[in-house]
Amino acid sequence: MNIKKMEKEIHQAVVLIDNDEHFAPIELSKPKVLMNLVDRPMLQYTIDMLTLSNIDEIFLFCGKFFEEIKKFIDDYKRKVYVKLNIQIFFSEDYTSLGPVMRDLYSRGIIKSNFILIHGDCVGNLRLDKMIEKHKENIKKDPGCVMTCIFRKVWPNHRSRSSPNQKTMIALDSQQKIVLFEKSMKKRAEIPTDLFERNSCISIHYDLLDTQIAICSEKVPPDFSDNFDFETRENFIHGLLADIELLCHHIHVEILEEGYAARVDSILAYRNISRDLLQRFVYPIVPNGRVSDINIDDENIECLQLDSDSGHNEEMNENHDDECDSDSTKFSDASDDSYDSLGDEYSAFYNEVYDSVSRGIEEHSIAENIILEINSSKHAYNVPVNEVNSLVIKAVLNLALNSDGNFSSTVKSNLKYGLPIIQNYIKSISSQNDCIYSIEEFQLQNKELVTSLHLIKIIKFLYEENVLEEDLILKWFYKPKSLSDHVTSEQETLRKSKEVGLFIKWLEEAEEESTDDQDD
Repeated sequence: MNIKKMEKEIHQAVVLIDNDEHFAPIELSKPKVLMNLVDRPMLQYTIDMLTLSNIDEIFLFCGKFFEEIKKFIDDYKRKVYVKLNIQIFFSEDYTSLGPVMRDLYSRGIIKSNFILIHGDCVGNLRLDKMIEKHKENIKKDPGCVMTCIFRKVWPNHRSRSSPNQKTMIALDSQQKIVLFEKSMKKRAEIPTDLFERNSCISIHYDLLDTQIAICSEKVPPDFSDNFDFETRENFIHGLLADIELLCHHIHVEILEEGYAARVDSILAYRNISRDLLQRFVYPIVPNGRVSDINIDDENIECLQLDSDSGHNEEMNENHDDECDSDSTKFSDASDDSYDSLGDEYSAFYNEVYDSVSRGIEEHSIAENIILEINSSKHAYNVPVNEVNSLVIKAVLNLALNSDGNFSSTVKSNLKYGLPIIQNYIKSISSQNDCIYSIEEFQLQNKELVTSLHLIKIIKFLYEENVLEEDLILKWFYKPKSLSDHVTSEQETLRKSKEVGLFIKWLEEAEEESTDDQDD
């Protein structure tokens, strides 16, 4: 009898504890994964899913906050009484996946296929079954070194609110990745040679990337041999570029059922909180009275406190003394109604985007585009303030997604769209919707859209009498906080040279106007 065959396979998991700038300033004083999500720290959800999956050994890799994470793990094992072998590895060099994989290889602790997962992942997947799927892939394709797990969701689903979720992949008939792109653009270029090399290709933009992967023991040495591999995306692109040399492939498992998502942004924090409260992650569900809570946009502001306060605001009680009453008040509105509106906003935005895009291409008169937008507004029952915001964002995103120079394209789009904008931006309230939508657009795309671009857009609308002078000055001196951005981002924008010079010019123009009136 073969004794080796009788031995139980050891299931292992590698958990990455990321440093996440999206949760600054809180993450500066406490690890994000130990922030409470509804009724427990994020990391506990990850470990709960691994426990549910009968994982035997968990290796945590962290680059900061070793003592805090060690204390949490010690407390967890003592309270939950799980017989898990959890080891914590710490190094300031663990800034990305690359150093972790290379260190993992040097330690020689990986015995077979293992799970690669982030410490902010919430889900109810049976990952031991995913390991079996990965083994099946290896039987069919000995070159398979990784199986990435995706969930099937429609493109505008709220789960895909994070920029990390804008993923397009192309698969061959064996579900191997032949193209992998993360992009915010609406159009994608697909090399024609893919069709020459593959008789059958399926292209997907309807998948949510759980960022969970089942890896073979060949993955760590691949990273060790290639120091260009720093992230999973680098790894995938590297294997695709040298596929004939390395002969290593990455397969995809697409799930129709089950839940898994990362808390990798403030928006994801809100959406996953809702999913937990609606028990989409069963059998991992909140305990106690927390299930009666509805979370609205204002609660997210609790996450954006000054780092000096040293507090981690937990959203598991109806009253929270750490935030002021305005920002901790839970909504009385139905959570379901908000979710349905979210999908309708997305559908409405897509129609506005398409209408304006077609209007620009076909030089359609603005009145016809306004009629289309109004028709869509009534069809989706979108509130006026959202219409104002989404119309502005559609005009600006069209310029960002074009192949031309952003400055010239946005100027051209604004000139064409001016009658459309003037139709919706009239009152002080609508002007507020407009200017904060412009600011949010710039902050979301600050690598491509500079503060100078922002000022040129605002100046154009000011000169065309869309935005009033007093409103712009109030926007500068008394800004309201944007839910998806920390206050420091808004402060940095207002401290930029370009914004300062524009405000100075605006104030001087006002003084000259006042002097002329006095004369």
